[in-house]
Formats: sequence, structure tokens, C-alpha cells
Amino acid sequence: MWKMAFVCLLLTCFAITAGAQPDKWTGAWKVEVKQPGQRSPVIMELHIGTPENGVLYPAKIQMQFGEFTGIYEVLLAKKNDRQLGIGRGKYPVKETPVKTKTVGLNTDMQRNNEVVLIYER
Repeated sequence: MWKMAFVCLLLTCFAITAGAQPDKWTGAWKVEVKQPGQRSPVIMELHIGTPENGVLYPAKIQMQFGEFTGIYEVLLAKKNDRQLGIGRGKYPVKETPVKTKTVGLNTDMQRNNEVVLIYER
């Protein structure tokens, strides 16, 4: 009898621990790309916040290319367990030295075995 109670307690502890795991998308992601012939690389940092109902993720994207720096607030939506989609609404927080108003960020973010790929559609 006590063995059964111990097993039930152990399974309950495992279930609570598994439920307390942080979301796999939450955190900071960074990618740096330098094309042949470019003097400076394109650097993009993505800071993903805590999800609402496990589906909508508030995020900030910071992009740097040469002297240009742009910071945008976006909403990411969970497409499936391995993909997030970037919403259409992108709100500029800061753009220097010029304002672009619209940045083509309609992309998907895909997670494959701890490697994150960002690609244009």
C-alpha cells in the first residue's frame, strides 16, 4: 500500500515539474548575417515575452545594419509546436537615423533541433 502511495506522489511531483517548464520560445534570439560585398552585417535580435494562452507572444525586434537601427514591437502567433508567425502589425519604437515606416518582416520562425531558422515567404 505504501509503495502505491509513494508511486502516486512521485508521479504527481513529475507532473507538477513538467507543467512548470518555461516556454521554449520565450527569451532572446539573435542572428547575424553578412553577405559577400557588404561592409557591415545585418544583426537582428528578437526578444520574445511570456505567451498569452500559449498562443500569442508579444515580442520586440531590434535590427541593425550599418548606421540604421530599428526597434519594433510585434505580435507572434503560434502556428504549430515548431513554428511562430509574425503578425502584420509592426509598431516602430525607435528608428535612427531615418524612419522607414514599413519593414518587410512577414516571416515564419521555425525551430528544428535547437536551431532557429528565419526565412522570408
